[in-house]
Amino acid sequence: MAGGQGVFQAVFPVRSDYFTLFARNADKLGLVDEETATLIIQAYIELKGSLDSFIYNNQLLDQHQQARLRMGTSLQNQGAKEHLESVNHQLEHYGPLLIQNYDQAVESVGVALKHLKA
Repeated sequence: MAGGQGVFQAVFPVRSDYFTLFARNADKLGLVDEETATLIIQAYIELKGSLDSFIYNNQLLDQHQQARLRMGTSLQNQGAKEHLESVNHQLEHYGPLLIQNYDQAVESVGVALKHLKA
């Protein structure tokens, strides 16, 4: 993705239980001040949203691959061609948002960690 534009073409492997650490320690948020707890929760929400975005992008990449396979060597298959164009369009518009979400999540984690260290 040159300049934050276009398709994020890599599959980002994500397991379903990717926030065990937070889930097992959420009850300890009362041990830190309210602002720090709020920042930790915000970072968690943004990280979860970012990872969910990667999962969705993975699904779009899979749809793209399946559509290309359906097209095969015949360019006469108009339905498959339209579906492929639709998925391409979605990927092109989703890529920059995916990177934006990721950047915001990383920033939120940094802020939360600074507050934890203070």
